[in-house]
Amino acid sequence: MARTDLFNAALAASAVLSPLVPLTTAHASNIPAYTQVGTFVLPSGPWDLLPDGRILQLRGNDVFRQDALNASTFSRVGGFAPGSFPNFGSGPSPSFLRVSPDGSRLAVGNNQFNVGNAVLVGNFADLSTSTNLPVFSLTAPNFDAAWDGNGRLYITGADTSTFASVLTRVDIDPPNGPSSTRVITGIGNGSGGVAVRNGTLYVGVGFLSGGSAGEVRAFDAAALGSAVGSVAFNTGTFAADALSGASLGFDRLGNLLIGGADSFGSPPDFGYAAVVDLADPANPLRLSPAGPLVDSYRIAFNTATDELLVAADGTAYRYAIPAPATAATLALGGLLAFRRRRHG
Repeated sequence: MARTDLFNAALAASAVLSPLVPLTTAHASNIPAYTQVGTFVLPSGPWDLLPDGRILQLRGNDVFRQDALNASTFSRVGGFAPGSFPNFGSGPSPSFLRVSPDGSRLAVGNNQFNVGNAVLVGNFADLSTSTNLPVFSLTAPNFDAAWDGNGRLYITGADTSTFASVLTRVDIDPPNGPSSTRVITGIGNGSGGVAVRNGTLYVGVGFLSGGSAGEVRAFDAAALGSAVGSVAFNTGTFAADALSGASLGFDRLGNLLIGGADSFGSPPDFGYAAVVDLADPANPLRLSPAGPLVDSYRIAFNTATDELLVAADGTAYRYAIPAPATAATLALGGLLAFRRRRHG
């Protein structure tokens, strides 16, 4: 048996024998055996991961930081000026929060569905509990965003006149910044998520009448990074189709992470978060830690802890990949136990 086959067999055995919560859904064979290892409280509000693995979160105008890795407590570290975001429901409601890869900047969507729609960008070091965060803004419809690691931010959002979702490139630094350029059009009538990995940009459809919500297409990030005009969404390479593509990301092995829900589809598609092997997108791993009746899950990978986070209804569920040595030990232990039962 090949070493890869032995490792996969050990992982499969560990999923059965581990005292932790096992996976129960069928999925592509090279998606890791993610196993639930814990939870922490995660109140509602846009959030992102800092380079040290802690969560940074917006609650209305206020910015909170997780007190420690995987802690259920958060402390206020700053805030935005009153009036930065419109009031929906119980108070100010920004659309997204994204921390730059080096942790030096944070970008926030102001969630305005009018000519004032914009992304607000500030320096993390300028967060203060006594003063509002100084920011500059650039015009962009905004729902979700992703940094590309080169001082650019890609933002999905709906055009206020056509209601069609578009992708805007925001250049923060010279020589092209600060500026905003629309680079993808025709994404649908509902905004989805966006992610960048290894020079490829992935964009999801949130809602498409008569089409497929959750469709994710891939584009060359270098071409979009230098584009002066836009391309149509349907010119991108098909990557996957799940949920509403409301949140996109990648684990460390390159599997696409998809969150959201398509509650109005035929049939509806909700109640899980998906881990998709891009070589086998039709067989995703479906994770439903809070149950299949939860309308929408968000999913993200924490590179600092090497864990997958699946969040819903005020709780973040932590998933880890069993270490190879642990998986092999569990597999061997199971084999020995089987032999003892058989020959005892």
